[in-house]
Amino acid sequence: MSDPTPNGRAHFDIFELDFEALALRRSGERVRLAPQAFRLLVLLASNPGKLVTREQIQSHIWGDNTFVDFEHSINKAIRQIRDALRDNAGAPKFIETVPRLGYRFLPVVTTIGTALESGRAEHAPPVWQSGEGRGVAGRLGARFWWICAIMSAGMVAVAGRVVLRLDVASEGAWKVEALSALRGTQVFPALSPDGRKIAFIWTGNPSSHPDLYVMTIGGSDLTRLTDDEAAECYPAWSPDGKWIAFEHCNPGGLDGYIAGSAPVYVIPSAGGGKRQVAEVRAPTDHYLPQLAWTRDNQWLVLRNREAASDRIGLFLLSLASGERRQITAPTGASSDDAAPAISPDGRFLAFTRSTFPQVRDVYLLPLGTGGLPAGAARRLTHVADDITGIFWIDGGSRILYVSGGPRAFFSVVSSEGGTPRRMPAPDAAAAQVSSSADGRLFAYTNGYLDTDIWRIPVPGTSTRPARLISSARWDVSPDFSPDGSRIAFASDRSGAMEIWISASDGSAPVRLTYYGAESGSPRWSPDGTEIAFDLTEHGNADIYVISSNGGQPRRLTFDASDERLPSWSRDGKTIYFTSNRTGTQEIWRIAALGGQAAQVTHNGGLLAFESRDRKDLYYARRFLRPYSVFRLPLAGGEEERVIETIKGWPTFRVVSDGIYFAPDSPPRTLSFYDFATRHIRTLGNLVQDLGMGFAFSPDRKSLLVAPAEFRGGELFVLSRKAGSPIPPRKTE
Repeated sequence: MSDPTPNGRAHFDIFELDFEALALRRSGERVRLAPQAFRLLVLLASNPGKLVTREQIQSHIWGDNTFVDFEHSINKAIRQIRDALRDNAGAPKFIETVPRLGYRFLPVVTTIGTALESGRAEHAPPVWQSGEGRGVAGRLGARFWWICAIMSAGMVAVAGRVVLRLDVASEGAWKVEALSALRGTQVFPALSPDGRKIAFIWTGNPSSHPDLYVMTIGGSDLTRLTDDEAAECYPAWSPDGKWIAFEHCNPGGLDGYIAGSAPVYVIPSAGGGKRQVAEVRAPTDHYLPQLAWTRDNQWLVLRNREAASDRIGLFLLSLASGERRQITAPTGASSDDAAPAISPDGRFLAFTRSTFPQVRDVYLLPLGTGGLPAGAARRLTHVADDITGIFWIDGGSRILYVSGGPRAFFSVVSSEGGTPRRMPAPDAAAAQVSSSADGRLFAYTNGYLDTDIWRIPVPGTSTRPARLISSARWDVSPDFSPDGSRIAFASDRSGAMEIWISASDGSAPVRLTYYGAESGSPRWSPDGTEIAFDLTEHGNADIYVISSNGGQPRRLTFDASDERLPSWSRDGKTIYFTSNRTGTQEIWRIAALGGQAAQVTHNGGLLAFESRDRKDLYYARRFLRPYSVFRLPLAGGEEERVIETIKGWPTFRVVSDGIYFAPDSPPRTLSFYDFATRHIRTLGNLVQDLGMGFAFSPDRKSLLVAPAEFRGGELFVLSRKAGSPIPPRKTE
């Protein structure tokens, strides 16, 4: 049996398989296909006329060391392929079923290679090769209105997304089972402490609203706990299994943040009336756990902030009296705490703390009487990863945490500290992971977000919307070249987030970087000959520059801090970037050829652009909402706020006569700040969410955006078996 061609394209009938872009096209138009189904189609098309057995499919798609319900998964993937090809199983034109054996691909297949610039093809790792990509700075969504808040969020709302990789086999032995055959999307799974039941949010059918359900693992019973128009999220079981806490996801919040407050409820797990116990002000983040219980079932740990301008900390809430106590408070470059998890003996609270969007580490807080802090929080890891869940295992001696990226990863670290062991999760698409109390059973949803790059009209122009750049992976952070002929963007279509360029219509994509890590935020130099970008490797990010024709990148920053979001001076001699080397996010600059970096701002700064006359620097300030745009005279002087609020991720661009920006409210609109009049005018509505894109064509008639669509959403249960890759505890 032949393996899929790693590069090039395959043609059959009116269809084209693009191996580099991981895309299926019908008469030139892209056809949506889930990544697992896409890989199966590639496998079949690579063996035209030959029988491909179900055993071969199992080995190729899932590997030999992962245990899933293969019959269900293969059947589902074949159905998806037939739907995409509009094939009839009874009178097949493309895929023939060989009863009890497998499948045969019927049409003639013609393959052609991909011509890459400058002979770069020989340096590119195969599409199917495994690579550990770090978490990408961004996550969006589009399933219900309670997820739509994430779609307009850009990077802030994206922190922890997990995109399905094509290589799903992992070392060691796990048992993965589909939980049910329920139709509709199932998200926010929460295992009961004894691992016998699972709570989750389910739509039931596409037209119904999401509600909270409980089901017995391996059983057929299904209990609906809520039935209202509000959308439930973040279910969390009490340690005695009698109660479930949850929140309402507020649809009014923009950019992943709740505009006012969101109610918190508790409800009997066996059914009954819900009781509101609190309201919180915290991001509506659909991948970071929000709630936890103390071991005595008397207190909730929840994310909150007292005011919109505060950093987000963790609070204790008494279910008896409603008393609220703040127990963590981020300082310095840290912005928010999340994913609370109390140790089995109740003596420690594990949580994540972020220093940048999607950059988190695990912290431990000792707890004393009444759950109050008995000391300062201690940083347990120094991985700067996109951590989306924390679980105590082995009686509390170790912690397993989940991180996202081009695929999901599990890492295990001693509760005393040390170097974590990182391993691929058995299911690359595992998201919203939860655990039983003993840490031996896990549940997750396999939903993922597919992000494409669109060209949309600037309000008042006649540009037609078009999907320019798409694949089965993430395509984000587009930037037009100065002459408008090319687009630089970041994509993990090769397995890890790398820098790519394409023609202005999205054709002829060429990969520029080959780090196998997370490269992002590409920015063209003013003369179009070079691209600056940030690269996260070895736990921190640095600034690099590469020729737009490819070649060896040059590294500009070498500090142990995080340097991100580069932008060029108008003469191309200097690069501005944000860094947390002083403990807070500030704007710095460095010569484009390298040298000593110099600090520019001293009151905070995240993304900066130089004015066309090179007299002023405009930058976003504050890591938390609301973001504002400030002006700083480069010859010296005080900073001045020029735009009060912009969207959650700094969505603004400086042009010769003003600043285009996306206002915080109303959603999906574009405004312009005029330098001459110092007035702001609303230009009109946008036809797409911005997502992870905000780049203007040189003629200002079109805008590149990167909205996302939610895919999948089924529940699975994962259990640790003998031979699991989680190593045994060391004994003295």
